Amino acid sequence: MRELLYQIISAKKACCGLLFFFVFFSSHSQVDFILNSPQIGSPSFIGKLYPEFTLTNTNGDTITEQALKGKITVIDFWFEACAPCINEFDALNQLISTFKNNPDFQFLSFSLDPHETAKRAIQKLGIAYDVYPVTAEESMRLFCTACPTNLIIDQEGKVVYMKTGVHPNNLHIRQMEFVTAFLLTENNLKSPYLYSISASVVPEPRKNQSDLVMEIFKQIEESRNAAIGSKFMDFNVTTLQGKTITQDDLQGKITVIDFWEESCHPCVALFGFFNNLHLKYKDNPAFQLFSFSGDSKEKAKNVIENHNLLFAVSCIERNEIYRLNYGTGYPSVLVIDSNGIVSFFETGEITEIKKNAIDNQIDILLRTSFSKH
Repeated sequence: MRELLYQIISAKKACCGLLFFFVFFSSHSQVDFILNSPQIGSPSFIGKLYPEFTLTNTNGDTITEQALKGKITVIDFWFEACAPCINEFDALNQLISTFKNNPDFQFLSFSLDPHETAKRAIQKLGIAYDVYPVTAEESMRLFCTACPTNLIIDQEGKVVYMKTGVHPNNLHIRQMEFVTAFLLTENNLKSPYLYSISASVVPEPRKNQSDLVMEIFKQIEESRNAAIGSKFMDFNVTTLQGKTITQDDLQGKITVIDFWEESCHPCVALFGFFNNLHLKYKDNPAFQLFSFSGDSKEKAKNVIENHNLLFAVSCIERNEIYRLNYGTGYPSVLVIDSNGIVSFFETGEITEIKKNAIDNQIDILLRTSFSKH
């Protein structure tokens, strides 16, 4: 298995430039296998040592980051009012059941609810494992950028997998099973590369895991090719002000679409960026910003008021959100050219590097598309 993966990595080195181009300009991928050494656009937490922490569970027992050493650890961040978090529990229970008898595996449940709320949730939901309440501020320090967030920490205490936000059908749990199984099967041997996994449809499990790895690499190219350079799909939405927007409105303009929900911390963190983007281009008739939220109209109106949003917001049913952002979760940001073609696509945490990439992409498209004018 390990020798096969070394061969795959060697074969991929020849096209690393192309691969990292896609990582930089698109997050719509099945699985990104990122080689060691930091790369532009790679997930900021992948490969990082997990921060120090001291947490006490609802039974009064304390745990620190030292408990991570020498084990493969799956961490789940959730809170009771987060429906997608709760919807993951059955799939996570299956993952836990798969590996619970392996002494090198452990599962940690970090709840953003206070202790009393977490205790009630344990009884209400029939949770069979220990729950460690954590404050919202502490959760962000511990690499939770939205709820639900799933992490896999390797035996050295480094993050090797991260999934943030909502994904349909919980198919990412099968990804987690694959990564966990591989790390455990390899007797915790340090891998020559890092795993980064985003919105995904993993193929059905194969008896031969090498076949699964090969198919995952194949799907990387297929999924990215499907996202970038393709015509954006048909849609029909209405802003809170009553204005109807369809795919016809994409023609002749450079369009940015932001997908968000209030419960998504990195979504909220981007509001200032999009306010600045709106102010920068609001007098340019060739630019438009669409903001699509999965929240209710009432909640979205409160968000607009509380965060002083300067741009129009459309509230969309969640299944439609999943369709329009390719099922990648929140936040998702697309840049679409004047012909309605997706030229930039990013999902998950939007770092300063990615913000600059969005800004640069807009400027490039404005210059190239309208240079004759």
